[in-house]
Amino acid sequence: MKKGFVLLFSLFSIVSFSQMTLSKLDGTPINDNDILNYNIANETDGYLGIKVYNSSSNGINVKAKCVSMANTTGTNVQFCIDPICVANLVVGNSYPSATLSLLVPANGQNGNFDHFFNSNLGIVQGVNVDYVFKFYQVDDSDVEIGNSVTFTYRYNPNLSTPNMDLLTNSSIRVDATNVSSTLQFSSQKSVTLEILDLNGKKISSYSLAKGNQAVDVSKLSNGIYIMSFTTVDGEKLTQKFMKK
Repeated sequence: MKKGFVLLFSLFSIVSFSQMTLSKLDGTPINDNDILNYNIANETDGYLGIKVYNSSSNGINVKAKCVSMANTTGTNVQFCIDPICVANLVVGNSYPSATLSLLVPANGQNGNFDHFFNSNLGIVQGVNVDYVFKFYQVDDSDVEIGNSVTFTYRYNPNLSTPNMDLLTNSSIRVDATNVSSTLQFSSQKSVTLEILDLNGKKISSYSLAKGNQAVDVSKLSNGIYIMSFTTVDGEKLTQKFMKK
């Protein structure tokens, strides 16, 4: 009976610690080992707002560690985790400092203050710039407990996501980039459309004739995606769109 009680207590302890999850501001989940790609190094286009959710009945203390970096010295960034912001990252450092942590209330979430963006083009320009972050929980003695989420923020200068001006000046006309159920566009040529997530993973693909087209995206979760067009003669165009 005693062994059964110890086992039950251990299982309860494991479950009770597994309560922290992350997402972007638009609700897109940030999962363990995700790579989040951005192709522009500035605050407007490279902004990653980070939401931290706590599903437990007690408040949790959260910190973020810079696990590693690639092709950067850690300068020309902004990393904010309540109550601090830093403009330089150091590998191995956790934020906030040893005496502080982000407090996420029971069955609640943080505010919209916590974020990261990169303005560093890289030591070698034209090559990916990576920042690996680990969000984790600590107890009142600053000892790590519970689950954690590790992800990579990547500035990928070779990721093509041109703006709508390029699309509207091409053989493809996209009606809107904020849609609830249908992507509508017209093409002067036969075209292949691929829908990708922001990590570049293909979700669906369509081979379409020239003319007006409507593609059903109602089953996609709300969030930001990429539509990638390739015409029959090899013209390639990509654009982000919001499924709401």
